[in-house]
Amino acid sequence: MSAPLAITMGDASGIGPEIVLRRFCEGGLGDDVVVYGDASILRHGASLLGLDVDWGRLPIVDLALLTAADHRPGQLDAASGAAARAYVERATRDALAGTVAGIVTMPMNKEATQLSDPAFVGHTELIAGLCGVQKVTMMLTTELPVGSLAVTHVSTHVSLATAIERVRRERVLDVIEL
Repeated sequence: MSAPLAITMGDASGIGPEIVLRRFCEGGLGDDVVVYGDASILRHGASLLGLDVDWGRLPIVDLALLTAADHRPGQLDAASGAAARAYVERATRDALAGTVAGIVTMPMNKEATQLSDPAFVGHTELIAGLCGVQKVTMMLTTELPVGSLAVTHVSTHVSLATAIERVRRERVLDVIEL
């Protein structure tokens, strides 16, 4: 059996837990995934959404950082931001150890995460730091009727002025080479 894919729950106050739960209930996650997050938040979220989750079939790496009492959907919350970061950190360490084959991340609220870590920039930079690499880019992929599409960013998490400055031949070639 190959290693599963890690799915991080994302910010507990955001849409991530709902996406994970709905996809699982629809049969869309498959059998080769493990969710990194807080079981109590997922259970509380399922209750709020009226979802009937077969908890015996949903593997969860329960970091137990938050409780149902901490769950404030739709509200900016430093604890939820810090927990979302911890889910990504743990999943990344497990990926580096070969415990999981890769990571799928649900949305993190950057503002909430910065309440506990003002230096936080984003997923890409967090994972790059944990992996000890300097050159990184974000890639988005999808399957289309005519094939697949992959898009990489020349810049992320910067002002429009800085993004425009980064659209230079050198930077574009660097991103292509990654």
